[in-house]
Amino acid sequence: MNTMPEHKEEEGLPDSTFQLPDKTIIEIMHDRILIEPSFSSSKSKSGLAIPDSINKEEQNQGKVVAFGSKKVSDKLEKGVSIIYRDRAVDNIKIKDKHYIIIKEDDVLAILK
Repeated sequence: MNTMPEHKEEEGLPDSTFQLPDKTIIEIMHDRILIEPSFSSSKSKSGLAIPDSINKEEQNQGKVVAFGSKKVSDKLEKGVSIIYRDRAVDNIKIKDKHYIIIKEDDVLAILK
C-alpha cells in the first residue's frame, strides 16, 4: 500500500513555493521539482516487513509539491503523482520530513 505524506496547500503562493506547517517557505529554483516521495509499507505473507531496498519499484514515485519557474511541461502541477528517475535525486530532510528534488527531465511519467 502506498501512503503519501500530507501537507497543507497554501492559497495564494506561487507554484515555485511551498509553505511548511511552521510557516517556513521553500522556493524551488530553475527546472527543479520538489517531491513528497511515496513510501510503501510492504509485508510478506507471514507479516515480515520488506525493506524499501528490496521493494525498488515503488521508491521512485511521489507527489509534486512545488516546481521552479523554468518548468517546461504544462502537465506538471502541484499535487500530481509522478514516476521519476532515481539516479539523480537530491534527498533532503526539512523539519523531520523527507523530500526529494529532481530536474524536470528526470520525470518519467505522470500517474492518473
